[in-house]
Amino acid sequence: MLPIISKWHKHALATLGALTIVAVTPQKAVSQPQGHYSSDILKEMSEAMKITGLLDTISDGIHVEAIDYKGKPVTIISENGKITHIGYSVFLEDIRRGIPSPFYNMMERYALLEALPLKRQKTVSRELYEEGFNFSKGSLGLLPSLYKDSTIIFSLDTQNGKKYNAEWRKGDNPVVSMTAPVSYDLHHGTNMDENERRILEDLQSISKAPFNKENFKKSPISREDVITYFPVNYYILPGESYYFDNFNTNRYYTRTDSINFNPIFSNEYPMETLANLCTGIEIENRINIDIKLIQYGHKKPNVNIPLSVLVEYCLNNGCTPFFGVIGSDKNTITAELLMRNAPEGYCHIIKITAPVSSIGNEDGEFKARMNPFIPISKISSLFDDNYTDQKSNPNLPTYKK
Repeated sequence: MLPIISKWHKHALATLGALTIVAVTPQKAVSQPQGHYSSDILKEMSEAMKITGLLDTISDGIHVEAIDYKGKPVTIISENGKITHIGYSVFLEDIRRGIPSPFYNMMERYALLEALPLKRQKTVSRELYEEGFNFSKGSLGLLPSLYKDSTIIFSLDTQNGKKYNAEWRKGDNPVVSMTAPVSYDLHHGTNMDENERRILEDLQSISKAPFNKENFKKSPISREDVITYFPVNYYILPGESYYFDNFNTNRYYTRTDSINFNPIFSNEYPMETLANLCTGIEIENRINIDIKLIQYGHKKPNVNIPLSVLVEYCLNNGCTPFFGVIGSDKNTITAELLMRNAPEGYCHIIKITAPVSSIGNEDGEFKARMNPFIPISKISSLFDDNYTDQKSNPNLPTYKK
């Protein structure tokens, strides 16, 4: 969890027009060079505010009231040496801690954008209206004035993972009431072109990481966690299912003694082995996956990356892996791996083709097609295409919690 820092360590104070800057002493070292941004719009905002040099020295953490812009406090967030948020301070520290959500950064960033002198084809208010934001009471511009108002009660809920309902209330009287879509693009101020460019850059970068056996860590499993199945020494750790029972997060184990369980990794159980490889990083292996990244404009760049590195990357970005076999013969198994990030509202859809002869070996290569950042609202139509006849699909044993 990122530390929440109410104010930077003050060293000097300067004023540049509308901007009050607190020069800072970095509070801890970071693992990579500073000055990088998680989206193009954040870089544009820092340049418009003339704080790019200042942000080069920021430490990792959530810096509440880091600076002032036009007399209002600004929150800045840095993670792993990368600036991930700049916005007017709207949400208190205990709200961010108590109910984590991308909603906070989204609303703070748009509130600040409305005040910045950036060239835009549309006003911020017009853009939000066209994207499906609806303020039934109050407006975006009111939000910074509600920060630290002790009489305000804030509530937020998400309807079916698709829409936010938010309200700022004084007693029984709403001050701001609004709804907004759950959307990765809106959360981060990006579009599909930028998302695809950035994930390609990420995959190309991590594909060069040296093999490290320390990355593989077995999860502690107790006998009470697993369900036995008909084969001798065969256990299922049941997880969630998604749309269908046989598309799930289940993992498969054998027992080595009266206490310890090992994930199945054997050509005797190729489907279970493939499921384990795709849903976790417990099994030490050097299997590569050759990915064709499907992008708009009929672009299909290829990236060759260790499978374990791909899985770890998705897990570290908040994804839950759902796995299902959609076809098999004596030579190959075809599976769908859906990396779902429910809070961010997207899925990466990865269709994997694995040679049966290489499953259970410590090295080898699988093929894949990856459709990144598919909105969760569009997932059902993709399932209709791939799961038109569930009875014809080869299934692993299925159990739900």
